[in-house]
Amino acid sequence: MSNVESLLKSFQNSNIDVDSLMCTLINNYVLKVNDDIYDFCEIELYYYKKEKHEDCGVLKRDKLAGDIFFHRYGIDICFDSNGTDEYGGILIRSLKKDDEYIFGPLKCSLTLLNRYQPNIHILIQQTQKNKEIICKTTRIKSSCKNNKYHSELYRYVTKYACTVMHKNKEYWQKVQEKSQQCCEENND
Repeated sequence: MSNVESLLKSFQNSNIDVDSLMCTLINNYVLKVNDDIYDFCEIELYYYKKEKHEDCGVLKRDKLAGDIFFHRYGIDICFDSNGTDEYGGILIRSLKKDDEYIFGPLKCSLTLLNRYQPNIHILIQQTQKNKEIICKTTRIKSSCKNNKYHSELYRYVTKYACTVMHKNKEYWQKVQEKSQQCCEENND
């Protein structure tokens, strides 16, 4: 079992909380696509577990922990999911490659899929890197606002990504309301 699989299953088995899961993913893992390395800058939790965490904003899927799942909203890192009692994943909202930011879940997905290479190999790799200051907000979009998880702080964004988001006017318009306070709180 890979390290990321263990991390995801630890969350599912209630051995670690949401904060530990999301901060560990941002600070200790990268997305490796062939030879390119992408840092996670902004991610959101989507998780459903029957009778324990019934978040209706989660796409059903039948995947293994650590699988990559492309869908109409972007790309997820999957939990161990059976499609009925327990399923979900972590939506990748923003990535950073070298000094270039990719803002938005669909742009992340399209950037990874539209590569000029015949085969794409994607994996989540554990790494050593500087710890990021991370802030939390509610998710940007939720397909069902009438459930108790709509107001949970399930969006995690790095301080530095938050401070450069406003330069991308199109993306900033979509996330400004939820990001403004986060950016202000973290500007020293």
